Amino acid sequence: MSIDVHSRTPSSTTASTKTGIYGSGVVSPLGIGTEAFAGSIADASPAEADVSTMFGDELPTDRGFAIVDFKMKEHVDRKGIRFFDRPTCFGIIASGETLRASAGTEVDRVGLVLGTTTGSEKSTSDYSRDTLTQPKPYLVNPATFPNAVMNCAAGQAAIWHGLTGVNATVAGGQLASIQALRYAKNSISRGYSDVMVAGAVEEFSPQRAWAAFGLDRDNPLVAGEGAATFLLAHEDSETATRASGPIAELLATEVGHYGPDIRIRPAGLAAVIDRALLRAGIDRSDVWIVATGETGVAAYDHVETEGVETALPGVERLQIKLLNGETHAATGALALSAILARHRRDPQLHGRAAVLTAVSPDGAVAAAVVRGFHHG
Repeated sequence: MSIDVHSRTPSSTTASTKTGIYGSGVVSPLGIGTEAFAGSIADASPAEADVSTMFGDELPTDRGFAIVDFKMKEHVDRKGIRFFDRPTCFGIIASGETLRASAGTEVDRVGLVLGTTTGSEKSTSDYSRDTLTQPKPYLVNPATFPNAVMNCAAGQAAIWHGLTGVNATVAGGQLASIQALRYAKNSISRGYSDVMVAGAVEEFSPQRAWAAFGLDRDNPLVAGEGAATFLLAHEDSETATRASGPIAELLATEVGHYGPDIRIRPAGLAAVIDRALLRAGIDRSDVWIVATGETGVAAYDHVETEGVETALPGVERLQIKLLNGETHAATGALALSAILARHRRDPQLHGRAAVLTAVSPDGAVAAAVVRGFHHG
């Protein structure tokens, strides 16, 4: 089957229901909480820090985009957190802030979906290492096993907040944030949920730091971490009725896959962006910013740069990784948080559209269109 990279027909699997965003939460080296994060975005100051004392394991560099002094007990007042890993903690805190906008909604109709790359690489690696190095019969700590499961953060966040609706984890790497938003939008439009918390999470760890360091990058990116989540609901839902209005609307998401031939991928991304704009009913001229997720690998970054320039020439770019490091799955979610922070502070951006893009090494591409609002 041939692939028409120039097709502007929206995919039939993407829901077109208008979905509002009524709340958000963020955990990042740039700030914990939307207000602190927004302040750092306004300052445009990178959150790189000295990470040399964070772990007992060797790191490739003393610098990283991490919340060096993070302590979960400073953010929650409950017991039972001793064995939570960083992604689980981040997911619980971000979703907790997000859920404030859903007070009163039946918990069995509130779902949660988080994007990830592989879950916690540190937890998985540490548990696997213990099975090889601890005295037989494999005296591993059973309390740490849940952290090694890829859907731990999403599951624990739902348990923590008492949510009994849809619960999912999307392992999409660089595309995970857009895929999680897409999953949530479809869950609402098809009646599985009334409200969805959607976002992504990624941790800083020795494993991820070495993975970032070991890639053949032309412009190496230092590993980062963070989580960002958003409260999505249909415009006719109880949550929407009680709210003073959405902070944004998720208008469209589109994905595509263009195989091993990297030469056709820029045109493929441009077509996906065009399809997303067509579905959203947004003209190119109304897009004020596009958030991209360059990885530092020239061949893949060329796909994103050329594809975006073809579809949205001259539009302002946001590269959140320059401020928050290489956050893989969480890149798109953190970028959306940054865009909404700009909307909150600038009334001239009220009602204007933004585009998120993502590209993976295997040829997958994605785009999302969001309309932001100013609430003074």
